[in-house]
Amino acid sequence: MEKEKFDLSHFKMVKIPAGSFMMGNSRTGTRVVELSEFFISQVPVTQFLFNKVLGYNPSKLKGDLLPVESVNWFETLIFCNQLSRAYKLDPCYSVKNYDIKDLPDNSPNWKDLECNFDANGFRLPTEAEWEYAAGGGGLTHYSGSDNLDEVGWYGENSNITTHNVGEKNPNAFGLYDMSGNVSEWCWDWYGQYELSVVKNRILNPYGPKSGKARVKRGGSWLDDDIQCRITCREYSAPTGKVGTLGFRICRKA
Repeated sequence: MEKEKFDLSHFKMVKIPAGSFMMGNSRTGTRVVELSEFFISQVPVTQFLFNKVLGYNPSKLKGDLLPVESVNWFETLIFCNQLSRAYKLDPCYSVKNYDIKDLPDNSPNWKDLECNFDANGFRLPTEAEWEYAAGGGGLTHYSGSDNLDEVGWYGENSNITTHNVGEKNPNAFGLYDMSGNVSEWCWDWYGQYELSVVKNRILNPYGPKSGKARVKRGGSWLDDDIQCRITCREYSAPTGKVGTLGFRICRKA
């Protein structure tokens, strides 16, 4: 397959087909999840795109085609809403009586945050959507291969830095960098998986209703191979801003 070349104007959403899969592993637990079709970005949000939408670049390691990092969970929601408005789509995130872009990270009003999953705007993927997309319909340890060097930048090959998006091989859905480069924020609060209740499968789970930390997935340029596995679950406080953590976006199909 010919290597895809990315430029600064590149912004592509890939349609992920509806389907069911076994989420998780023997250590974290498993559940059968059924998902409706959705779109997810082909690559993590780049510094160029983030700066174009919000007018600043928080990243420690600078480069237009590098994935944006050092961005906290609240900033990703603000980015999604602003990008939705730019494309004349309905924003997914809201807080009663406030525009979320005006709320500081420590505002108590964030407790009233709601996500309208029926809106046609951009949002973070749920943890289930992220894992399903990363798996690409296969059973590999990493996103697109059992050999992490083929598909991801991690502690053993990254030279201790991020890399331009799309330099490694994609998975079967055509998605890049879902193992390594930067970990990626998801919508869900971190917690134990819900038990399957309808015909032994869960439809479009959104995670716990409350918690103290949000899920991050995929591992990063600083992590080991285990942390870059598709099923590895990690978390961070929503105010967390580190050079190993970025995000990608999705929207309903």
